[in-house]
Amino acid sequence: MQAAAKKIGVILAQKLSHSHAKEEVIKAAAKLIFESNKTSKLPEIIAALNTEWNKLHNEIDVTITAVDKENVHFPKEFAGKKVNLSVKEDRSLLGGIKISAEDYTIDNTLLSKVRKLRA
Repeated sequence: MQAAAKKIGVILAQKLSHSHAKEEVIKAAAKLIFESNKTSKLPEIIAALNTEWNKLHNEIDVTITAVDKENVHFPKEFAGKKVNLSVKEDRSLLGGIKISAEDYTIDNTLLSKVRKLRA
């Protein structure tokens, strides 16, 4: 079932990318998802859509988590790709920064260092 959800997301991203009638594509996709009883697979469909969209448009999603989001700076382009930046604030990190992009995470927070010392 996961493969079917991924396939729907990929096809939807491709159709949206090449269509001038995006609203009609979305309506048709929603109708298909609801009528085929795949609403429980929406998170997987959306994840696949996002991955395919980024691939088609040479984009990358980057999430930065920091104690103070006001002091976070990141380039608009990285590795030749347009960056879709999301910044989250988490005071429990104590300090430092955590960067996530695709399947990679760099955790350079004080909280992670304290946890490593305790282990």
